[in-house]
Amino acid sequence: MHTTDLLAAWYLFLFLGFVPYAAIKSARAVRAGAAVPPRSTTYRRTLITELIFLAVSLFAGHAAEIDLWGGDEVGLGVAAAVPILLVLALVALHGIWNITPEDRKRRLLLTRPQETGELGWWFLVSLAAGVVEEVVYRGVMAALVLTALTGRMGGAPPPWPPTLGGDFSLAWWATVAVCVTAFVLGHAGQGLPRAVFLSVFAIACHVLVRATGSLYPAIAFHFLYDFCGGIAYIRFARKATPETA
Repeated sequence: MHTTDLLAAWYLFLFLGFVPYAAIKSARAVRAGAAVPPRSTTYRRTLITELIFLAVSLFAGHAAEIDLWGGDEVGLGVAAAVPILLVLALVALHGIWNITPEDRKRRLLLTRPQETGELGWWFLVSLAAGVVEEVVYRGVMAALVLTALTGRMGGAPPPWPPTLGGDFSLAWWATVAVCVTAFVLGHAGQGLPRAVFLSVFAIACHVLVRATGSLYPAIAFHFLYDFCGGIAYIRFARKATPETA
């Protein structure tokens, strides 16, 4: 087995196996009434976890010689697409919140900012999520899985070292399906509408990365959405019913 295949198998075991398992287990515990730590504690734990994921991903990316930060210059089309995608995502966030059951709203607010004083922590969490999750799912995982799949699906061998840009081949779409599944399962426990939204969100990020060969536009979109979403959750918390709050 090729070294890249071994790395892909190991990486998928971690982020398509262990991480979703932990997310599902945690969501079930919260639904069962398990105590949730203070949000500041949750934010610190999230930052530590993201740093571990980043270290693991950078190691795998280095071992596979993946060019994570290259790519062409970001054109005006991509520069315009990011704010448009951000507005659409925030509109969708509000729509999903309106149809979310009250018990799930309550659980979501346990880990989202509820006061402006928490935005410093939330900025760090949003930045970490934007960088780390793009490196994990749209960077290292996408490159490893695409390299492993291309030969098996009859396509031309991908360039070496693996790059993030290129055409939208059948093997690439199969790669997206794997990576999106891992991304959504890693955010388990948020309900079906949220899962559908996260799938579309992830596909948009994959397209941004593929079109530019760079993670930077997707990181900017991801970070801005998470941070602005945190501001939206403060508004949601202030308008919450007693049963939700």
